[in-house]
Amino acid sequence: MILILLSIILNLLIVLNYKKISELLDIYDYPDKIRKIHSKKIPLIGGIIIYINFFFIFIFVIFIPDFFDTNLKSFFIKKSNFINLFLISSLIMFMGIYDDKKNLNAYLKFLILIILTFFLLKFNNDLIIQSIFFSSINYEIYTHDYGIYLTILCFLLFINASNMYDGINLQLGPYFVFIFFIFIFRLELYLFSSLLLIPLFIFCCLNYNGKIFIGNSGAYFVSFLVSSIFIIQNNFTSKISTEEIFLIMSMPGLDMLRLFIYRIFKKKNPFSPDKKHLHHYMIKNFNTRISQVYIFLINIAPFCFYQLYESLNMIFITLAVYILLYILLFNKKTKDVN
Repeated sequence: MILILLSIILNLLIVLNYKKISELLDIYDYPDKIRKIHSKKIPLIGGIIIYINFFFIFIFVIFIPDFFDTNLKSFFIKKSNFINLFLISSLIMFMGIYDDKKNLNAYLKFLILIILTFFLLKFNNDLIIQSIFFSSINYEIYTHDYGIYLTILCFLLFINASNMYDGINLQLGPYFVFIFFIFIFRLELYLFSSLLLIPLFIFCCLNYNGKIFIGNSGAYFVSFLVSSIFIIQNNFTSKISTEEIFLIMSMPGLDMLRLFIYRIFKKKNPFSPDKKHLHHYMIKNFNTRISQVYIFLINIAPFCFYQLYESLNMIFITLAVYILLYILLFNKKTKDVN
């Protein structure tokens, strides 16, 4: 309880001084009237706020006796596993900050993420996916010597999907809030998740009216952390099934897959920015507030429906619903234009 109180105080201080922090770091998203339609420069410090709280946890792990054993050992197994995860995720965070300031080449970012993830897996063998178990059909696939490559691929897919999914206010923030609530109730990561939920709530409050954005740094860092937690639990607890993980990640993943296919078909760079994302079609058909509600509902719906209907078919149903949703939004937008 004392740690939660200290975290709340820390985050309130950050909120009261977020403009000064932004000026100190000089990280802003500038409007271009094409894709970035906000009217003024917006601080890209949402991810930094969340990272400060993760650093807060790291300090307690290092300097408070028994903190790790009491709060984190049941999940992270060894203190060195948590420290390695912190160090690599910090490097990813700093890469994201540099990207926010200097706009790194997409292929260079991709290569850096591969290298950093590879080093994490070399130091943390516990993070390598050993098998994939589909509980609804009682079938397990073993990765054997290909586990490290599959694990790197999973990290890259979710990190890039999350970054591409960050399009309008209250799109990515509430999605991450939803995931950390799952970590609390399904994985029993009470203190760890709570200490990250507090800054996520703070971010959502400031992001509601566009006062700050999460930035590439935040999207990379949080998605990397989320991916790590999903993989650890897959290897050791399996309290969240493979089907559920897919459904939780389905909307950002499917939107990225559709965009990649579209861009490749149009002979474009798959990482090139455009206005073909799901949220772009949403805000062309509805106002921003309604779009935010609809996007949040479609983020949580696949996982929620799986709790009622535990079947592998939910994956195919989710895919079909996404395709139908895209067709309906695209056709409605096209008719409105005509």
